[in-house]
Amino acid sequence: LRVCAFCPNTCRDHWPGQAGVGPESRTPSAMALLGLAVAEGRWPADAATRQALAQRDMVHALRPHCDHHLDVAGLLDAALQAASSRATGLPGAGTVEPAR
Repeated sequence: LRVCAFCPNTCRDHWPGQAGVGPESRTPSAMALLGLAVAEGRWPADAATRQALAQRDMVHALRPHCDHHLDVAGLLDAALQAASSRATGLPGAGTVEPAR
């Protein structure tokens, strides 16, 4: 997640114009930055955060254009799972299915 979180969004040029301007908070790097904060315990994995991290339309659309070949959606799932495991002490507890 760290690579994507601090990437200058080179994939962003591939967001289709007809899709409109997506909110900056849904770019892969913004999602990765939030996921990284959750994974490192610097941001709570509460319901609002899970809902924000489930908004992955831009993440999925831009995956083929990632210069680093990252699966940001998969990394976000792992970050949420790790945060839930820390909070509950149960491996895999509280995992969430991404919105598509």
